Amino acid sequence: MFCFAGCGGPSPGSPCETNEECSEPFACGPLKTCEEPRMIDGCRMTEKCQEFGYCLAHEGHCRASEASCRASLRCQMAGYCSLQKGRIGCMVASDDDCKESDACKVGGKCVQHNGRCIRGEPAAEEPAAEEPAAEEPAPAEEGAAKEP
Repeated sequence: MFCFAGCGGPSPGSPCETNEECSEPFACGPLKTCEEPRMIDGCRMTEKCQEFGYCLAHEGHCRASEASCRASLRCQMAGYCSLQKGRIGCMVASDDDCKESDACKVGGKCVQHNGRCIRGEPAAEEPAAEEPAAEEPAPAEEGAAKEP
């Protein structure tokens, strides 16, 4: 029988609560993800971890995880809160990423467009703005009441 990465349990970057939930040689790190023990502290102590989310130790490199993206300064400041495919880094993937960021709260950049937060109202709020248009028949009712 062949055993590939992740055989016997969750692979690097998988959510965990205890070391037993991770396959060897990985351990459950501070962000509750399976990581290489020799690099857990090394990745956490870098500016790239705090600022960009490169906190997950895997194959001798510090990489991003869903949890580390959400905990990064770039998420807080500019909405880079979602993990890119291939764990390359963090990205702005939706309006929700923008909504919680300082870019939205302070700068009004609340809409995701081409991987960045830009000014505008999130799409989810647009239907609420259209509701008054549905009430237009009300003036016709007033006109009908004036005829008799």
